[in-house]
Amino acid sequence: MHELAADGIRLVSASPQLLDAEDISGDRLAGLLGVLAPPSWPPMFNDAETRRWVRNALHDDPDTEGWNSWYIVADAGEGLMLAGICGYKGAPDPHGQVEVGYSVVPELQRRGLASAAVALLCDSALSRGAKTVVADTLPELVPSQRVLAKNGFLKIATIENVEDGVIWRYRRQL
Repeated sequence: MHELAADGIRLVSASPQLLDAEDISGDRLAGLLGVLAPPSWPPMFNDAETRRWVRNALHDDPDTEGWNSWYIVADAGEGLMLAGICGYKGAPDPHGQVEVGYSVVPELQRRGLASAAVALLCDSALSRGAKTVVADTLPELVPSQRVLAKNGFLKIATIENVEDGVIWRYRRQL
């Protein structure tokens, strides 16, 4: 299990054991992490399909741990709590580019947790050889756009996606 920490948060890399626990419940996952579970777990964009993708990536290449999903743990005022997820969509491509994503449970949003998590992901990617980080967001997710702006990302494209409609792509050179 890999961990990253700074700015009052800790990121814990997903493992098959943690993914299996989350398949049972957020309470089970939080128990393994030694933290509290928020009432609204799981956060948006974190479902069985996401866990299956991470599990398959880890099965196909165990060295990809750390280049996929991470759990966000933060002090929520009443103790350490499972706050959300973040991560990469795989290791850097041949050009050194990685893509990141993130989601925080509603009751812990607007506390800077996503911004701190993205900063940790960018720093970790740079230290492991990545040169560029990209992120996609929906036009209506203004808080997500603020997270990216706080971390030095610039909007570079508007993409039409068959499943999601219009997506805005952001990029940060490391």
